[in-house]
Parts: sequence; structure tokens; C-alpha cells
Amino acid sequence: MDPREELEAALAEHLDRFEEPLSLDLLAALREEGMLRDDEWAEILSMVAHWAPRTSPRQAPGDPIVMDSDERNADWIKIVRARRFAGRMLPSWATLWVWYQCRDVDGVTSYWAAVGGVAASLGIAPFEDSSH
Repeated sequence: MDPREELEAALAEHLDRFEEPLSLDLLAALREEGMLRDDEWAEILSMVAHWAPRTSPRQAPGDPIVMDSDERNADWIKIVRARRFAGRMLPSWATLWVWYQCRDVDGVTSYWAAVGGVAASLGIAPFEDSSH
């Protein structure tokens, strides 16, 4: 199986509900480029296999908004940071899964710059930082 087929097999029953096919394209391309070691790839496939559509926690009317009540908020910080390093609007799921596997890479900014190069070859748009 090629990397894309492995990802689709891992998603299995959820493939039709996975709304970010560009994540699969990026992960497959990173694997094909040798940017994900065997152990990292195995762990990513495991995370993909355990992916399921999520919903935000419910909040009763009148309850105060608690920004960290949804654990995914911390994930957004990682995603935006990786997008800045890569210089591309990387797809969220692929970014998060790679972040969890490659957090100990020496030269983290150069690693993400290389991810950005692969993303550019897939036609992924440049990152535009609206915080400045």
C-alpha cells in the first residue's frame, strides 16, 4: 500500500466524514519524502485510526465562557505555530498529528520549513499572519 492508501485504510469507517482530505495528501507526501520515520508513521496511523468526528462541549445558556473548557483550544496554538514555521496554511489535522510526532526534532524551525516546502508543492496557500 502507498501512504495515502494506508491513511484511508486507517480512517476506515470515518473516511466519508473526514472533511480535510488535504491532511491526507500532506501526510502521504511527507512520508513519501522520507520526513516521517517508521515509528512516527506508525504512531500517526494509530492517531488517524482513532480519529472520530468531534463536537464542542455543550454549555448551558448563561454560563460564563471558559476558554480552556475545550481541550482543542491548546491544539490551535500548536497548529498556528507550525503554520508560522512552515510559512503555509497547513491543514489542521495533519499539522497536529505531525506536531505530536516530531516535537523532539532537532532544528524544529528548519523541519517545519521543509514541511512548508512539501506543502507548497501540493499548492497549499502561504501563511498570512493577521496578528500583526
